[in-house]
Amino acid sequence: MAIDQFNRDAQKAKVVRTTTRNTNQIIDDASATLQYVGESESIGDATSASKWAIKKVETVGNITTTTYANGEPFDVYNKIWDNRAGYSYS
Repeated sequence: MAIDQFNRDAQKAKVVRTTTRNTNQIIDDASATLQYVGESESIGDATSASKWAIKKVETVGNITTTTYANGEPFDVYNKIWDNRAGYSYS
């Protein structure tokens, strides 16, 4: 994925990217072994809007597992980024 803009928001422990597909991507390093990745429907979407696709990436030892919010594909933009920890992942 090509990146046009890259910023690290240290206060919120997240990386914000603007992609060439005109979407925002946020990476939240929740812990040393847990990361949430969100992609918005379009640039400028609020993190409180239901316009995000979210996946969870967990690493235990040498095994990395990727699961998706509510089990939906990563191209379904109907989640709220601010609620990422509260979704069920599969």
